[in-house]
Amino acid sequence: MGNAIQPDSQNGIKSKPVYVNLGNGHCDVTQAIVVHEFGHALGLANHFNGFGIGDSTSTAFWDVLATLYGNPQSTTAQNLLVRRAPS
Repeated sequence: MGNAIQPDSQNGIKSKPVYVNLGNGHCDVTQAIVVHEFGHALGLANHFNGFGIGDSTSTAFWDVLATLYGNPQSTTAQNLLVRRAPS
C-alpha cells in the first residue's frame, strides 16, 4: 500500500538498487539482523535509538515505519501524523 520510496539522495538512499547487507562477516545473520537490514531497504537510511543504536530493532523501529508509510508521500515535517505500529 502507498507509494514506493525511490532510491535517491533526497530520500537518503544512495544506491540503486538498494542493497541489504547480510553475511558480511561483521555480525551473525539472525532474524533481528534481517529485519533491521530490510528496514534500510524500506527507507530507514540512518540508525537511531532502537534501530541499530542499542537494539537492532525495537518498538521505535516499528513506529517509525508505521509513521513513514502511514502518511502521504511528501508530507512536510510540520504536517506529519505520528503513527504507532499495532502491538
